Amino acid sequence: MKYFRIFLVIVPFIFSINLSAQGRFEISGIINTQFNDATISLGGNFKSYYTVIETTVKQGKFFLTGIIDEKYKPVSLTIKKPESSYRVHFFVTNTKMKINIKKLSINDSLNRISYSNIPFIEIQKVYESFIKDTEDSIHFLYNYKKSIQNSSPEVVDSIEFIYNKTKDNLLKKRIKFIKAHYDNYFSLYQFNRYVLNTSRLDANDLYSIYLGFSNQLKMTPEGRSTYNLLKKKKTLSIDNLMPDFSFKTNLGQIYSLSQFRGKKYILLCFWASWCKPCIKNIPMLNEINDSFSLKGLQLVSISIDNNKNHWLFALEKFKMPWIQSCDIKEYTEKKVRVSYDINWIPQYFLIDKNGRLIYQNFLSHDNNSYSVLKKMLNTCLP
Repeated sequence: MKYFRIFLVIVPFIFSINLSAQGRFEISGIINTQFNDATISLGGNFKSYYTVIETTVKQGKFFLTGIIDEKYKPVSLTIKKPESSYRVHFFVTNTKMKINIKKLSINDSLNRISYSNIPFIEIQKVYESFIKDTEDSIHFLYNYKKSIQNSSPEVVDSIEFIYNKTKDNLLKKRIKFIKAHYDNYFSLYQFNRYVLNTSRLDANDLYSIYLGFSNQLKMTPEGRSTYNLLKKKKTLSIDNLMPDFSFKTNLGQIYSLSQFRGKKYILLCFWASWCKPCIKNIPMLNEINDSFSLKGLQLVSISIDNNKNHWLFALEKFKMPWIQSCDIKEYTEKKVRVSYDINWIPQYFLIDKNGRLIYQNFLSHDNNSYSVLKKMLNTCLP
């Protein structure tokens, strides 16, 4: 199934004996003099929000410093010249660190960089080497998919199948690496960054992976917050009571989800105006609305657009004659996407008259034609 992944600036944080240690980090850098006057920028969540620190290369050297509110922070170092840009990723800690950039290439494997006092750099190199071939295949297939969009549906579907299988293989590789390094912070970071919010594993699968981490990692504040997020994911499983929320529609009507209990089934649809798979599914949702709205089904669409005008323009363009709201402050009392753990779209939740979840497109293993959803609707609302 095609989904758009929502990338949130949420960086999982790091663990050590004293993980709350705050302090100043310093990076002294050496780089080839051909990069003199290049802009060096360091981006990261230094104080729980994304910040960029910049400097300029002078006589083959640069210096960066800042304050971090945790023991370790993942960062991106970008080297910019008018004609080119390069980026490398690593972690900083509250100490003095050194980087010697001997060679840069658009192909990361050809970079020649040495590090001193940079945390986790050796295990990071092992990890990057371990997943490189699979990541390269995904990038190739992604670009190839875009180049054949006008080909026959059979060709497009076959490449989509290979692409998804390759993504499955990458996830398996990440998990294999994590399990082989359960006592290392870097593995917990990878779990949070790339596994925890995947659409390919349910809450029980994720929890079984989490249980393998060392007790030292699990007992940190960040380890406990990961555990709490997993508990939340479990509450969104099939047969559980779904979170209630109040919202205003595009027409100014006020509803709460609970007011439909005992009266109607709810098909809760998360989408956005920029999400192509979501737009592609609108005709299917119109068919469902036409077939079941008089039998006791109420569709409720929640857009995760951050721009109100983009959302309203899409509503005017695509004509969806059911309840519409947008997950911004003007329309929802709290972030609905957070309550429902929405990290990718489209997502569809079928909720019965008792307020319990009976279908979710991933948890119910549905396909591109949503045959599982349609079958369930026919069963519940004959």
